[in-house]
Amino acid sequence: MTVSVTFSPDDGTKLRQQATARGQDVAEFVRHIVKREIETRASFDAILAPLREQVEASGLGDTELDALFRQAREEVWQEKRAKQRGPMTPRAVFDCMIFLQGAVRRTSPAADCLRQVDAGAVEACLKRCGPR
Repeated sequence: MTVSVTFSPDDGTKLRQQATARGQDVAEFVRHIVKREIETRASFDAILAPLREQVEASGLGDTELDALFRQAREEVWQEKRAKQRGPMTPRAVFDCMIFLQGAVRRTSPAADCLRQVDAGAVEACLKRCGPR
């Protein structure tokens, strides 16, 4: 089979340089690249064949496979999230009354809650009060 291909001047120069470095002419070099690509390119069926064989041998049904993949995805997501956020800090939702009570009474459960936020032991999630 004969094929005619047009390369940009820059690509042509690079092809000639690489072919020369390998002791080949350009046509021989291009044939080698194309042949390598054709022979080494695997289909999805070829790539997935070992996995499909293992799944079939395991006897898992679609429901079990779905659960397995969901669990794996969740574990990866949790690991990624833990790396981004560091150790998990408990969260607490505080409404306006907690802040008011903590502001008014230094020795109150509300003030203790605010001190936990200041210490970094709890992450505050604020609830919006009043009309929007």
